[in-house]
Amino acid sequence: MISEEKLFGNLFDDEKITPERLFHFGQKTIIKLVAGNIAARFDGIITTVTDATNALGVDLGLVDTNLNTQLGKTQIVNTDVKTFKTYMSSHYDEIARKLGGVDDPRMLEFYPHKRTEYTNATQGEMETLTHRVHEAADINHIALGIDLTTELEAFYAPWVSDKAIQTVQMTTVGDNRALRNDNFVVLGLALTEAVHVVAATFPGDVATCKTFFKFSDLFAHHHQTTILFSGSIDAGKQIVIENRLYTDSMSIYVKNTSINADLFAYLAFESGDLPTAVGVKVKATRGTQKVPSKYGDLTNTFFSLENQSIVNPVTYIVKITF
Repeated sequence: MISEEKLFGNLFDDEKITPERLFHFGQKTIIKLVAGNIAARFDGIITTVTDATNALGVDLGLVDTNLNTQLGKTQIVNTDVKTFKTYMSSHYDEIARKLGGVDDPRMLEFYPHKRTEYTNATQGEMETLTHRVHEAADINHIALGIDLTTELEAFYAPWVSDKAIQTVQMTTVGDNRALRNDNFVVLGLALTEAVHVVAATFPGDVATCKTFFKFSDLFAHHHQTTILFSGSIDAGKQIVIENRLYTDSMSIYVKNTSINADLFAYLAFESGDLPTAVGVKVKATRGTQKVPSKYGDLTNTFFSLENQSIVNPVTYIVKITF
């Protein structure tokens, strides 16, 4: 059943949202709206959200009095878009060569729609595209090499919400729930209007609408730790990646970065134990992310990999997140 209160009410009327987080969410939303303000379609809502954000910022002692002027300078954004589009088009052949050719499945991680998708990219699509490139470069960093990987990953930073944006200097402050005042409500309503404006601009296009708002920033969340492993395994051999206690609150990502050997990932009772039927087979060029119990009994503590080829070595990347 559709909730009329959620549909027509203040979407940001939530006791878990602090004034500080709503203020910073407002700043970041303005940045996204300015970046996507093609043909001045968001002029009105940018003014509304900016005024409301400034008002709450004054209450919190955080407001930058030059916010409006800074946000009007979109030349940096336009330059970033042009640079990214040019780079991804001109480096298509180099990336293909590093990954084994244009038909290699790993190329789809970068170019699922060939290079045309980047040639025609808009500002509103930049966060999605740069994030895709960042993740694909991270996964394939061995094949790409340090220099190319670094260049590909560098495009995402200006578009990720929790990074410092050049047009606005964010200030970090403590939690102050007492300031849930009229200006807090006004900003919540302004942001609610912004959500509806974006939704009306891109009706039914959830993927595009999501690029304007990072709602997870409104709520406290636990920081995760990721441990990264990479290397190679000789033909027919097994290695231990990590000896620790595992629970299903964790995740394990395994990427087979070779092209002619399969991997088997499993939890072993002791170091050097051969795999049983329980575990996950990861074919060449493929990757998988699962909770630890999918790899074996959680009482086993040795996360291990086996090269199932008796001829070829295999290369891998493993990320354990907890």
